[in-house]
Amino acid sequence: MKEIKMKEFVALGSWVAVETKNVRREEKIDENGLWYKESQLDEGLVLKSTVYSVGPDVPSAYDLRIGDTVHWKLGCNNGAHWKNEDRSIILDLIEVNDILVVEERGDEVAA
Repeated sequence: MKEIKMKEFVALGSWVAVETKNVRREEKIDENGLWYKESQLDEGLVLKSTVYSVGPDVPSAYDLRIGDTVHWKLGCNNGAHWKNEDRSIILDLIEVNDILVVEERGDEVAA
């Protein structure tokens, strides 16, 4: 995971921010000036991502940690995402209940 300051983005409520590497998602403009997204991914695909931030209302029973590797179903986040100014970091925002499995544990315990 790219080193950036956590104060730059903090998930709220029961949301979890995850970073997915090597996924091509491009915003384009059509001939009428309308924005649209082009993706190499199909809805329903299960993605593997790294936990970037855990909201304060995520129950402690989930024991999610920053740096955990999790799997979640594409489309469950309804397009909710955040990107920094230079777009070097793109985070998807998913509800904790939409995480299917934790594959690998990170080092940092979420507060």
